[in-house]
Amino acid sequence: LMASGATSRSEDEESLAGQKRGSAQASGAVPKRRSSSRFIKRKKFDDELVESSLAKSSSRAKGAGGVEPGRCSGSEPSSSEKKKVSKSVSAPIAPSPVPTPGLAKRMKKSKQPLQVTKDLGRWKPADDLLLINAVLQTNDLTSVHLGVKFSCRFNLREIQERWYALLYDPIISKLACQAMRQLHPEAIAAIQSKVLFSKAEEQLLSKVGSTSQPTLDTFQELLHKHPDVFYPSRTAKALQLHWQLMKQYYLLDDQTGEPRGSPVSPVPRVPCRPCVIKLKNNGDFFIANEGRRPIYIDGRPVLGGNKWKLNNNSVVEIASLRFVFLINQDLIALIKAEAAKLAQQ
Repeated sequence: LMASGATSRSEDEESLAGQKRGSAQASGAVPKRRSSSRFIKRKKFDDELVESSLAKSSSRAKGAGGVEPGRCSGSEPSSSEKKKVSKSVSAPIAPSPVPTPGLAKRMKKSKQPLQVTKDLGRWKPADDLLLINAVLQTNDLTSVHLGVKFSCRFNLREIQERWYALLYDPIISKLACQAMRQLHPEAIAAIQSKVLFSKAEEQLLSKVGSTSQPTLDTFQELLHKHPDVFYPSRTAKALQLHWQLMKQYYLLDDQTGEPRGSPVSPVPRVPCRPCVIKLKNNGDFFIANEGRRPIYIDGRPVLGGNKWKLNNNSVVEIASLRFVFLINQDLIALIKAEAAKLAQQ
């Protein structure tokens, strides 16, 4: 019976298969190809390994949260969940906010106090007070740079920047004024005594004769006659010292000296006695710098108070003026001969 049942079942299957083939051929459709759904293993690349590890970790996290298993069970998400998903997908990523001009100004203002404190650390209140008084007297920043001695050796550019900052920068000027108000009165008096002399003051002092012997009363009378010209902190002793300095450099009206040049001349002002050349008994010439600015001998600087030996055809440069020093060799030979005779005696 079992054998007869098996044979009858196989015959039924063959008849059904024959009917299916006949119907497929009649309709003209190609029979479907059977394919295996088994996963074929192959070697993975590095980037695929990284992606697969990330996918596994995300699937584990979702499984732990309990969201994905519900979806796999075949239940569709509710309408509220669909709305949440659509809102999360449609919401664009907010771009980074662009700083407004007002915010940029605030950031700049917040950075300014660092620069202000840096400047105040180098520029002391005494330097600011000395700079202000010197500029008010001379109206020339170059003269201030050459004639004023600050606590630090500032160059001309730094002095200009500080002066413009005191004029136009409200933060720096406010802090500088507060610091100058805290100075001791004795310190303020000492600073005011170092203020440069203006051109009007020097013109009045140059009228005092060089041959006369002026006393303190002479300069005190000069102060009483011209109170609007002289600086308020000037004393008779200070005027006398400056007059003696002008007399030493032949800057008085009754002193004869070399012409200073026309006002339109591009040559800078040269003192009447910048240096002295002396001849030794052995026939050597030496030049001594008696001015404040250096002079140059064959390109080498000679500072004030120093001396240098001059040779024949040496180039002497004084305030952009160049001179060639020529030596009379015959006269020097006679001088050397006379010096040798005196040495033998």
